[in-house]
Amino acid sequence: MKIATFAHQLFVMQNQLDCDTLAEVLKRPELAGLQCVDLDSRHLDVRSLRKVKQQLDDNGISVSSMYCDLRLDAIAARGRTALSDELDVHLERCADLNTNIFMPVPLFNGDLSREDRQAQILDFLHMAVERSPQYGVTMVLENFSALNSTIATIADMKFYLDRVPALQYVLDTGSYWFSDVDDSLDACIALLDRTIHVHLKDIIPVDVNPPKISKNNGRGFDHAVTCEGAIPIREIIAELDKAGYNGALSIELITNDEPLLKTQRSIHNLQQLVH
Repeated sequence: MKIATFAHQLFVMQNQLDCDTLAEVLKRPELAGLQCVDLDSRHLDVRSLRKVKQQLDDNGISVSSMYCDLRLDAIAARGRTALSDELDVHLERCADLNTNIFMPVPLFNGDLSREDRQAQILDFLHMAVERSPQYGVTMVLENFSALNSTIATIADMKFYLDRVPALQYVLDTGSYWFSDVDDSLDACIALLDRTIHVHLKDIIPVDVNPPKISKNNGRGFDHAVTCEGAIPIREIIAELDKAGYNGALSIELITNDEPLLKTQRSIHNLQQLVH
C-alpha cells in the first residue's frame, strides 16, 4: 500500500494549484514518506500539466488518481456531445499525468427526483467506462454523503456497481460517519472486491452550533489527523491488508490549521500500519 494525499489540501484549499509553490512544498521534510498525490482535474490546465508532472517526477511522487466534481444535469442540458467532450478533457489529463484512475463526483444543480439522478449517473457511467480504456484509465465511483445523494450508502454503491461491471469503487472512510445506515468498516468489508483506491478521512465530532463548523446530515464535524479521530482507520487498513489490497491510502485532511504538520502526523501514523 502506498501513502498518498490530496495535493490541494497542502495549499489550504486554493482554487488553483500553483506550480512553483507545489515544487517548494513537495521538498518539505514534513512530507517525507509521501509517495503519491491525488489531483483535482479542475486545478490543471494545459499549460500547467507538463510542469506539474515534471515537479512530481523530480520528487519521486506519482499521481494516484485524478478526480473532478461534475454537474451532470448542467452538462447534459447542453447535449450528449458536451458530456462526452467534458469526459474526454479529464481522461486526457489522466493520460498526460500517467494516472490510471479517474473519479468523477456526480453532482446536480436542479431539483431532480432520486430516480432521475440515478438514471443520469448510470448513463454517464456507461459512457465513461466505455471511453476510459482508450486512455488506459479505470473509472471509479466514491461514496459521497450529502443531501439527496444517491451514492451515500453501501446499497447505493452496489446499485451502480451491479449495473456497470467495469466500474470500480473508492472507499471514503469519513462519509459513512454521517450515515444512519452504514459505517465505514462494514462498507470496507462489503465492497472489498471492487475497491481500488481509498480516501482516509478521519473525523472529530463537534458541536453543530458554531457557524464555522462544517455540517453534514445535521452532524457537526472537523477533519482529524488520520488515525486520531472517530473513524476505525486501523481496523479498515487491517481488512484491506488481509484482502491483499495494494492500492493507495490517500490522506484527506482539509484544515487551515498547520496542514503540513497534520499531514506529517498522518503519514507517520500510517507508516506504523502499512507494510
